[in-house]
Amino acid sequence: MASVIDFTISLDISDILRSLGYTNAEKSSHETMHKIEEIENEFSNIFQCRSIYRIVDFSLKNNIELLTKTGCIESPRIISLSQKATRLLIGLVTLYNFDKTECDDLLYGYILHGIGTAAIGKAVDLLLNRVELETGLHTSLPFSPGYCDWDMTSGQEFILDSVDPSVINVNVVPQSFIMLPVHTISFVSLMGTEEMDGTPVIFVI
Repeated sequence: MASVIDFTISLDISDILRSLGYTNAEKSSHETMHKIEEIENEFSNIFQCRSIYRIVDFSLKNNIELLTKTGCIESPRIISLSQKATRLLIGLVTLYNFDKTECDDLLYGYILHGIGTAAIGKAVDLLLNRVELETGLHTSLPFSPGYCDWDMTSGQEFILDSVDPSVINVNVVPQSFIMLPVHTISFVSLMGTEEMDGTPVIFVI
């Protein structure tokens, strides 16, 4: 059974700068900092995220496929980490009431996307932290389809067959698997009694 959790996210300026590629405020321009503050004030630095996730058992087939009841993952990188895992978390997280379809200001649009990326990343972290507290298991950093050796198309199919995106009002474009709202992420995280090795990186669709 899938679980749905809502999060209210507030961001530090360092979160936003990091998502924009800056190491600190001194590296960014005055105009950029002013625009960040403007957008933060517009949203009162409160961003609403909704998640759906499922924790499932898995088995390994010939150490090349990770099998669940809804499908399989073919990724040597994920398989290598799964040796320490006992379960698999499959999730979707979306940032809603945030996307703007019309934006003529390029800097505004760039920063808006960076803020959305920072918020969705923080929501995933909060979800995994919550799951760790509830289950007593460690979680790996999240893998998204398209990262490393995990095929984008088959990965998206696997996740969308496991959790229903419509439950959290996410629409999926057929064939391309692009998810709307834009700031939506699909991912898996391995779970086990030991800490997981490796540093997978989230890839936002």
